[in-house]
Amino acid sequence: MSSGVKCTYIGVPLRVAVQMPKLAARYASLEQTRAAVVEAIESWQTAIQPALPWFRIEIVSAEADAEIVAEWRTRISGEAAGRGGIGWRVVDGKLRAYGSLEYATKPCLDIRCQLELGELELLMVHEFGHTLGLGHCLSCDSAMSYNWETRQRVFVTELDVRTLRALYEMPNGTRVDGTVALALRPKGAQDP
Repeated sequence: MSSGVKCTYIGVPLRVAVQMPKLAARYASLEQTRAAVVEAIESWQTAIQPALPWFRIEIVSAEADAEIVAEWRTRISGEAAGRGGIGWRVVDGKLRAYGSLEYATKPCLDIRCQLELGELELLMVHEFGHTLGLGHCLSCDSAMSYNWETRQRVFVTELDVRTLRALYEMPNGTRVDGTVALALRPKGAQDP
């Protein structure tokens, strides 16, 4: 890293629990549907490792063992077929980050609404990017793009990797402009 600061990464490999869906993608089995979700998630590891060799993903079966849980849902509120994000909770007095990822293989009631494997894979690549800390870009060459031209491509681009690398090189608690954000502490805690 350019700052010369040595960082210790916690949660590597990044453990991701992937549930077996209860409804398969169109023209696919439940096993093929789950395999497409896993493949989409693992595509991030393949793309990121050349730039960040420490980055690894491990697919696990037990949610208790995972930093990120990918859950199949019957429906997701609104018109979305998926949702991904990051959050935090206090565990044993320490702040712990986690990710959540939800997807629906039939996001609306219309009979033609069921996702095919390729659509599900694109959705999962995009939503998993959110669990890694990425936001949307409206007109860029990225898995995080909303541009209609990217709907037929499932891939993580060099822009995604560069953005993640820059994000992960920032010290925790640092804003994008480089200033340090206020530290979170339990209610009633005193300043040192």
